[in-house]
Amino acid sequence: MKKIKIALEHIERFIGIAIGSFWGLGIVIFLFGNSSNPDNRMRNIAMSIFGTAFGIALVLHANYKRKLRNRADVYMMCIADNPSAKLQDIAAAMNITAEKAASELSRLIAKDYLENIYIDSGEGRIKIVEGTGRKLHTVNKCITVKCPQCGGDNNIAEGSTGNICSYCHAAIDR
Repeated sequence: MKKIKIALEHIERFIGIAIGSFWGLGIVIFLFGNSSNPDNRMRNIAMSIFGTAFGIALVLHANYKRKLRNRADVYMMCIADNPSAKLQDIAAAMNITAEKAASELSRLIAKDYLENIYIDSGEGRIKIVEGTGRKLHTVNKCITVKCPQCGGDNNIAEGSTGNICSYCHAAIDR
């Protein structure tokens, strides 16, 4: 699905550049070309301006979608680094407020840039889910494990492997 979205962004950007360039060239031709009928000339210039604006709008929209996709990737990296992190922790890692993080995440979820994720406002956590519709169940249930080396408490996703201690970076085998 992500590859399709990326391909559509590229197509939209390409079409926007092509339309904007074609009509932008039309503006130059109609401004400096010979036209015996001034009414036709003004109509053609107006159409060219509209076409150029439409092309620019397509490029800007494709760039906006690319920024949303990139932001979703950043959130996914934060969530993957610490699946048990609270929304406040994710916001702090991204150097934004928790309210802004919740707003951005809600927008990314609504626009399907983040799938199988929801915000549990009761716990203040991001939940990764499996399934669709009404039969969602959380995947990232967390357990607390003591580090065998330093004794620090670490919250890790249940069933995960290759975990390291948040304090001393030792391997945690559970």
